[in-house]
Amino acid sequence: MTDGQQLFHDFVMQGVEPGREEEAAALLKEGFARQDAGTFDQAYVEEVTPKFEAIMQPDRIESFKNAAAHVISTLK
Repeated sequence: MTDGQQLFHDFVMQGVEPGREEEAAALLKEGFARQDAGTFDQAYVEEVTPKFEAIMQPDRIESFKNAAAHVISTLK
């Protein structure tokens, strides 16, 4: 896991609803695998963002959306 991936992992895990940690870990694992394989793109981020939002604590959803928008802005 890269430093950036670790930061994002920690950010997400801190905002996940209690009891939904395994779901979050699985989504993160898939996303990081896609990054490593070069198949991580805007379409994937747009597809997975609602899945993350569904397992985030309500007060963390907006900050997650902002983080997702930042990730999209860095994609080529």
